[in-house]
Amino acid sequence: MSTENLVIRPVILCGGVGTRLWPISRKTLPKQFIPLFDGKSLLEQSIERVASLSNQNDIICLANLEHKFLLDDLFKKLGISITGILEPSSRNTAAAITAAALNVPSDQLLLFMPSDHYLPDKELFTKTIKNCINDASQGFIITFGVVPNQPHTGYGYINVDNRDKEEDLFQIYPVKRFIEKPELKKAIELMGSENVFWNIGMILARADKLLESVSTFAPDIFSTVKESVDKQKKNGTYIELDKAYSKSVSLSLDYAVLEHEKKIKMCQYKGAWSDIGNWSSLAQNIKSDNNNNKKVGNGYFYNSSSTFIYADKRPVVALGLKDIVIVDTKDAVLVKEKNESESVKDVVELLKEHNIPEADTHRNIHRPWGGYDVIDEGYNYKVKNIFVNPGSSISLQYHEHRAEHWVVIRGFAEILCGEEVFQLRENESTFIPKGIKHRLTNIGENILQILEVQSGEYLGEDDIFRLEDSFGRAMKSP
Repeated sequence: MSTENLVIRPVILCGGVGTRLWPISRKTLPKQFIPLFDGKSLLEQSIERVASLSNQNDIICLANLEHKFLLDDLFKKLGISITGILEPSSRNTAAAITAAALNVPSDQLLLFMPSDHYLPDKELFTKTIKNCINDASQGFIITFGVVPNQPHTGYGYINVDNRDKEEDLFQIYPVKRFIEKPELKKAIELMGSENVFWNIGMILARADKLLESVSTFAPDIFSTVKESVDKQKKNGTYIELDKAYSKSVSLSLDYAVLEHEKKIKMCQYKGAWSDIGNWSSLAQNIKSDNNNNKKVGNGYFYNSSSTFIYADKRPVVALGLKDIVIVDTKDAVLVKEKNESESVKDVVELLKEHNIPEADTHRNIHRPWGGYDVIDEGYNYKVKNIFVNPGSSISLQYHEHRAEHWVVIRGFAEILCGEEVFQLRENESTFIPKGIKHRLTNIGENILQILEVQSGEYLGEDDIFRLEDSFGRAMKSP
């Protein structure tokens, strides 16, 4: 079969939360949307990486419905139109990959890849993928692996048959078995095998082959996802999966399907690769000083070694420390030993049990019209720094428990308060009484910045009752 005219359609899986990178990665703004390298997010770099494999408008991003507006912002920044498949809830890769495969022609060649991996050599990446087209077009599922350089308990492994020791750049092997994330003792043992690779989570295969495998080895997942796809809704360039999707079992494709599949191969990837899954993996990609200290932002070291600081605002000083990670954000601080990377997700769960909102949400909150930063709060008051994009409006709304004072810091605002409509410029202000319908609109050409002071007996975000909304959000918030 000729593969010259076969087109690969990339599918970027970007529905994860990334709790092991807390506190910068949280449910409302996960790591894949945060600029980490050269001012670009991992998702933005993923889109750029696959651009040479396909027309950019053919790329699919599979994300959580909650992050639709984060995708909107990125797509506008890049100036491209990308298909977004939106999950009502995250159900792991078996369900996600099935949903994507059901939304394309059966003979479509699909490349699935995580959005949070760092592969800086785009040219080698492209050549590696294209080298696998022939095998994938013949009905094989192609996975990808890299040679381990340390015993790692956070990665899955792939055991292949008859690894070729010759230095051929592109090597493809039959897969013997998949190995789940091992204990340290087992990981050390695996390091001694020449036929074992880290599983880097990428898959190349025809849509019909993937669907055949899922329906054979995970029929419950297939039927549930198909029900959701049959009832899905199209909204512009977005496909919103039906809520039936949430009934699917949450399993990885590896565990649910690939471990049972016989027609499967692995291609060795020989370029630089890193799964930015925790603070140690992020630090590995940062330049160190003479004492192996590394930093992002405003960090300083004194009598310290092998220490990493992430400080996005305030100066943070490491004094007399070794093998420590310090992460300082506007509303949370993490201090840990380097070898505790995998336990961060357990800490996040502990914070949730104690109803700590910072477990899931940032102080900076993204909204489809812009966003806000809670800069202070206390008994019966809260202060927000609000930013509204040009031409955008908040919903028409009212509050039962609070009043609001608005001061324009910069920009040009139109205010609807009750039945009155008026305009405010820099240094002008207004008062929004409790229970009165209101709306804020940016009628200027630049960002509108408003200082909002709330006062009342209850100041929660669920005290927002929407009467109209340009973005299709529920009438009750959140």
